[in-house]
Amino acid sequence: MVCCKNQKTTDQAAKAKSRDGGNVLFLILIAVALFAALSYAVTQSSRSGGNADREKLKTAASEIIQYGTAMEQAITRMRVINKTTPDQLSFENEAWKSGNGTVLYAAGYNVNSRGTIDQLFHPDGGGLTPLTFDRKPFMAPRQGALTLPAIGHMQPQFVYFEQIGTETATEIALRLMWLDENLCMAINDILKIENPNGKPPHANGTDGIMTNETPALRGRYNFCAEWHQDDDYHHFYWHVLWAR
Repeated sequence: MVCCKNQKTTDQAAKAKSRDGGNVLFLILIAVALFAALSYAVTQSSRSGGNADREKLKTAASEIIQYGTAMEQAITRMRVINKTTPDQLSFENEAWKSGNGTVLYAAGYNVNSRGTIDQLFHPDGGGLTPLTFDRKPFMAPRQGALTLPAIGHMQPQFVYFEQIGTETATEIALRLMWLDENLCMAINDILKIENPNGKPPHANGTDGIMTNETPALRGRYNFCAEWHQDDDYHHFYWHVLWAR
C-alpha cells in the first residue's frame, strides 16, 4: 500500500508540473501576441501620422498655388474690363507687412493708379481678399532684412523671366518667401516639376533678371525654387501674374 500511495503521489506531482509548464507556455504565447499587437499598433500609428503630415503639406501647397492662380485671373479681368495697365495696377492692402510690421502697400503707394478700379483687392477692381500664409504649417524661419516681407506675406515683383513674354519688359510676378524645403517640393510635385536629387530646383537672379539655372524651370509661369543668398539657401514660390 505504501508503494502504491507513493506512486500515486508521484503521478499527481508530475501532472501538476505538466500543468504548470503548460500555463507558463500559455502565458509566454500571450505575451508574444500582445507584443506583436503593440508593435503593429505603433507602426500603424506612425504611418497614419506620416500620412496626415503629407496631407497637410499637400493642402498647404495647393492653397498657395490656387491663390496665385486666382490673382492671375483677377488681373486678367482687370486688364480686359477696366483697361488697367501695368503701371496702374495696384496691390494696395493693409494685410501684407514687412518683418518689422510695416505695411508694404499702404493706401496711395501707387501714384499712377486711377483709383479703386485698378486695385486688385477692391470690388471695383480684382475683387480679391489679401491673404497671408503665416499660419500655414511648413513655413521656414524668417531670414534676411526686416524690410523684406514677413513670413507668409506676399510681394509683387517686376522681374524678367527667361522664355516668358518679351525681352523688353519685365513680368509682374508674385513672390512668397521663407518656405520650408518640404513645402517647396510639394508645390513642385503638384505642378509636375522635378525636384532633382530630392531637392528643389535652383534659381537665382540679379538686377531684376530671374536666371533659372535649372532648364526645367525655363518658360514656367509658377514654380518653387531654392535661392542662394547671403551664404544661405532659401525657398521662394514664384507666380507670373502678368507676362509682358
